[in-house]
Amino acid sequence: MMTHVHILSRVRTLAIAIALVALMLATSAQSGDTSVGPTLDAGRIEAALTNGASEGVNSYDNPYTVWFLPGGRLDGVAGVDDEYVDSGQWWLEDDYFCRSWNTWLNGETGCFQVVIDGETIYWLDHLDKVTREEHYSAPQ
Repeated sequence: MMTHVHILSRVRTLAIAIALVALMLATSAQSGDTSVGPTLDAGRIEAALTNGASEGVNSYDNPYTVWFLPGGRLDGVAGVDDEYVDSGQWWLEDDYFCRSWNTWLNGETGCFQVVIDGETIYWLDHLDKVTREEHYSAPQ
């Protein structure tokens, strides 16, 4: 027959086990592991992007280049002859990179998690889904 003390001991052991599992799950979620690699924290995003650049092809099949300048400035060119030019702002919110162009994308704000793997930068939404993959040039 189990005593009251023995039952409380088992309940406490079970509660500790549940708490440890919850902690492991929370730590795993916070580590930022995604299908393309670990996401960068705010400090690493800033270090990796300031004076860096990315290149890709937009939905109009125009090549583009974006420069991430100090002080949160964005400069971009697009088109075969760089005929489309815009500037904007970038900033960090928690461990998300956020940007807003003056005219491109209707000036709407977008915030993304960032994964860099060699010369590839991945922009991920809040569900860890890759929304864009670009060529990445590290700061010089």
